[in-house]
Amino acid sequence: MYQFSIRELLPTIFQNGIITCFAYGQTGSGKTFTVNAITKYAINDIFKIAANKKGIELYLSMFEIYGGKTMDLLNNKKKLQILEDKNNKI
Repeated sequence: MYQFSIRELLPTIFQNGIITCFAYGQTGSGKTFTVNAITKYAINDIFKIAANKKGIELYLSMFEIYGGKTMDLLNNKKKLQILEDKNNKI
């Protein structure tokens, strides 16, 4: 999945791009397993690409959206509030 859907997108993050991946499905369908594997591959490739660049800042966010609530998976599932700006951008 990583090789055919995400890997070729990675260079866009070094051009002020954003990559968003959604894992959707019922409980127990393997979303967490898949996202964890994809994340490991992506981070390895990102650092290989970044090794040739200077002054790079990278940010990673992982959220869970469930039952109308949003939680930060990198901060002990702290509840988050999703907001829009005046241009309706999240």
